[in-house]
Amino acid sequence: MRSPMTADRYVVIGVATARADWFRSTSQWATSSALPIEFLRCVSAEEARSRLHSGRPHSALLIDERISGLDRDLIATAKDHGCAVVVVTGKAHTRDWIELGADDAIDASEFDRSGLLEALQRTAESVPDVQPQSALEVAPQKVATWSGAIVAVTGPGGTGTSSIAMAIAQGLGSDPRQHSLVCLADLKLDAELALLHDARDVVPGLQELIDLHRSGVPSRSQVQETCFRVEKRNYDLLLGLRNHRDWTILRRRSTEVAISGLTRSYRHVVADVDLDVEGEDETGSIDVEDRNTLARVTLARADITIVVSEGSMKGLFGLTRAIQRLTSFGIDPSSIVPVINHAPRRVRRRAELVSSFTDLLPTELAETTSSPILVPHKRTVVDATRDVTPLPSTLVKPLTTEVLARLESRAARSGQRSHPADEPVPVTPGSLGTFYEPSNRATP
Repeated sequence: MRSPMTADRYVVIGVATARADWFRSTSQWATSSALPIEFLRCVSAEEARSRLHSGRPHSALLIDERISGLDRDLIATAKDHGCAVVVVTGKAHTRDWIELGADDAIDASEFDRSGLLEALQRTAESVPDVQPQSALEVAPQKVATWSGAIVAVTGPGGTGTSSIAMAIAQGLGSDPRQHSLVCLADLKLDAELALLHDARDVVPGLQELIDLHRSGVPSRSQVQETCFRVEKRNYDLLLGLRNHRDWTILRRRSTEVAISGLTRSYRHVVADVDLDVEGEDETGSIDVEDRNTLARVTLARADITIVVSEGSMKGLFGLTRAIQRLTSFGIDPSSIVPVINHAPRRVRRRAELVSSFTDLLPTELAETTSSPILVPHKRTVVDATRDVTPLPSTLVKPLTTEVLARLESRAARSGQRSHPADEPVPVTPGSLGTFYEPSNRATP
């Protein structure tokens, strides 16, 4: 809790409709000096966002819950600028604003001068007496008891990343203990898993999942309802963006929370994701960083990163360049698993590929990056993809074995349990609910 400092004023951004009684009263209290605040009136969330980005220090954002645009991202933007968020609620409010990141919530029917001052003293810093950043307290957040693993599959275009991602998801889902706990997520800007699964419906998908997290904290069942069940391969499928241009609706904080929501709902999330991770620091453009939000968020959170290429000179060059790009982004080289797709069958040619791969990598990366997994060309993969039938075990098994070994090793090093089933839980009649009942979700 922050110490009260009534000797200085609070700079408060207010957002509400012009007819709101509390909005008008707050303005009068500020004008008459009945409260030590400077009240900056705004009529929209976008105007408030502009004030937050102005560079001027603000104490608090006081906003009506009925304002369009009030969501997790606006709250996060205010908090990132050191501005507390106080939401004024109505009688029929249904959202838990504290859960979404707000510092306080005041019922409009109980809104008065003393209550507002107490809320500011509890949550906000006065201006100009600003506490050092190290002294600021972070708003408490609920921590999930467990979080599933993310296996990111990426690589240059046309190398078969989607096929590799499907194979890994199928292998993980083949374990009966993983029933309804494996999700294949299409997180590319040019999403194609809907086509590869013959999904006739394009909704729900990623956009609906992010919308759920933008203004609430959905349950596990709500998250899984945004996915389609692929029965023949034993995994759920999260469809991607419907159009490439839809990246413009993504916001970093909502995307981060949506990815976290997937890991709280599934034990394994296999993400088919782009390789583009450039941000504002590298390009000087915030638009480029926003465009690469899905890739940056997913790869930063991934427990294992599978990098796919083809077994040609161009493929090897693209593979080593991709690994260097990912390590520059901050990914641990030891968590990267190179995969050479459509590798030759002859032992001599395979050995030459591995040797060339090691030679092309910088010395410091060659010492920490594992040898590539060589995946031979399988004609049956095309037929299985077209018919949405199980992929051949000769493709699935080596990839799944490597992924499980990496996950177990990572869990052992961190001293954490790899999944909640490691800890026995007493079962009583009816305690499982519908957890293991057949899913009634749509199947592509």
